Amino acid sequence: MATNIGQDLTIEVPLCVDHDLEVDDYGVLNLDSRMYTDPDGSAQTLSVPFYSMTDAIVEFHTDEGNYNQLYNIANELTKESERIREVADKIEGSTASVADLFNTAFVPPT
Repeated sequence: MATNIGQDLTIEVPLCVDHDLEVDDYGVLNLDSRMYTDPDGSAQTLSVPFYSMTDAIVEFHTDEGNYNQLYNIANELTKESERIREVADKIEGSTASVADLFNTAFVPPT
């Protein structure tokens, strides 16, 4: 019979994690988390649909009756959405301006 005498071994492994928001080929927004131990090595990717995170957040705070936190999260998502849209608009505007400068028939992708 084995007796548990406590912790036998501790292994420390450096872990790097990068997060990205990406829209896949089906139009689904995903949180992609890439994890790797060596910056030059291969990464393991965990992809979570953003709507599933939203569902979990709504369910948790609904069960807790915490509507203030739901408002706070919604407000922050709105602010970040507006910020991303402003940057995209600036990029699109500058690309169109360069096309006009060189008299090209640039049509921004939709």
